[in-house]
Amino acid sequence: MGNNSWKIIKGERPLLVVAGHNFPQIRLGKIKPGDMGTGEIAEVLCAKTKTWGIISTRVQLDPNWYHKSVFRQEIKELIRSENLTTVLDIHGKKDGDNLIELYPNNTFRQLYNGKLKGWIIKDFIENNQLTISEDLDSQQVACAELEIRRDGRGENSPAYEEVLKTISNLVGEILRVE
Repeated sequence: MGNNSWKIIKGERPLLVVAGHNFPQIRLGKIKPGDMGTGEIAEVLCAKTKTWGIISTRVQLDPNWYHKSVFRQEIKELIRSENLTTVLDIHGKKDGDNLIELYPNNTFRQLYNGKLKGWIIKDFIENNQLTISEDLDSQQVACAELEIRRDGRGENSPAYEEVLKTISNLVGEILRVE
């Protein structure tokens, strides 16, 4: 289900998994490469946890940069129409010491602070970007951006199963709270 810019995965539980950078995106007039494997992770997580999902399926405006992008507006519409309470925004990072880093908004921190033991928690940097997570905070929607190192994305990647297990466990903990 969806349009030609994204695919929507219907779920049974009040959590939305987002992969807005699954395809390249346009930012400040330039095409930024997609976060390879993030769409696959989102699809597998949704199937495994019976949660909702939205995955980009072609090049479009960067939804983490453009406040009024149609993809971001569709996320907000899904949250409203399906009464979704939590969003996990899947991203990729090139490298680093940590396999997965979590960038929670304030609402996410308040609701799930006790569920975040063992996670590498980061803060958003102050810049011109208003991420989806930061934007949803103003609407009291719990959202966390998950940055996944390259070797954890894609079925043939060395740490892929560890990524799926770790995020699935987080989803389970979140859904037990609600």
